[in-house]
Amino acid sequence: MKNTVILCFCIIFSFTALNSCKSKHAKSEILKEDKIIDGIKFKAENKVSYFKNGKINMGTLAEDKMIQGIKIKSGESLVLYENGSLMAAKLSEDTELQGIKFKAGTLLGFYENGKIKSCTVIEPLEIKGKTLKPGTIARFDEKGDVIQ
Repeated sequence: MKNTVILCFCIIFSFTALNSCKSKHAKSEILKEDKIIDGIKFKAENKVSYFKNGKINMGTLAEDKMIQGIKIKSGESLVLYENGSLMAAKLSEDTELQGIKFKAGTLLGFYENGKIKSCTVIEPLEIKGKTLKPGTIARFDEKGDVIQ
């Protein structure tokens, strides 16, 4: 069940990310060697995608990286908005964001303004008086309030 929920989240989020970037997407390439793009080191033999303005859209990290206060491990995928803010990430360590404590392994989606858009709950999580069960995909509005 847990893998199914994570897979569904990844498919839904990937589809959302791809659709939101499709018109802005310019090119992609398979890296022959590790490459630093926009200050982030991406892994060789993996695909990276760029926006028309040349900024990175998505790729696989070649080393651990701290982005917007979130540690993301080497080998994990990174998805960014055109303005460079984080669109999606998987936490590599326990992290507190916007007053909510998340466990390592939690998948998070973000709005362009940096607020949490969605997350996959991996253990019981209480947010503003609501208890969410493991496997739940929580969704938030742009103010940070739980909407599902």
